[in-house]
Amino acid sequence: MNRPAMSLRRWFCPGQRLGILVWSVVWALAELSCSPAEQGPNRSMGPESVASHASIESAAAEPAPDFELAPLGGGERVQLEALRGQTVVLDFWATWCAPCVRQVPPLNAVFDLYRQRGDVQVFGISVDLDGLEVVQEWAAEQGVRYPILMGGEDVAHRYGALGFPATFVVDPEGRIRQRHVGVVTAEDLDRTIGQIRREARPDPDEPRG
Repeated sequence: MNRPAMSLRRWFCPGQRLGILVWSVVWALAELSCSPAEQGPNRSMGPESVASHASIESAAAEPAPDFELAPLGGGERVQLEALRGQTVVLDFWATWCAPCVRQVPPLNAVFDLYRQRGDVQVFGISVDLDGLEVVQEWAAEQGVRYPILMGGEDVAHRYGALGFPATFVVDPEGRIRQRHVGVVTAEDLDRTIGQIRREARPDPDEPRG
């Protein structure tokens, strides 16, 4: 005699089913980014690290932590505070992070789109600890066209970037307007940048609500 299929309702209450669904979504998002825990076998990824992979778009702007970092190719150090009046895209990444490879083309596209306009800057901030040579080789292999700054995990942690790639859009007043952990598209970045630019330079012909 065939037994009827056993309903999941007998095993999971509504709250448990919701919890399983949430964790399924979180684990799916984890495939789009990686964390420092993945560098070696001596680190383990707990729920807190996995949750950090979720994409977050900030609802309330907050001040972006200032920094002063050396560019990969040498030259004058870059300070965020000195870039006030411009929109700044910051991408935290590492050579050991596989999804960071997929973030390069969208960032190249945004960099190319705005490089001649003078009011948008794009920077990749390396969190690698293995030195300039490793970062230079990776950037050359991936065809990175935007400037790379040598940061380290300390700067990333001050921004709350616990998984990589982690991308932040800072407005001309120095406030974080968007944050995204995982690979973000050029279209999403362009949409946020366009909104910030419209706020900074409103169209006089556009009706005000």
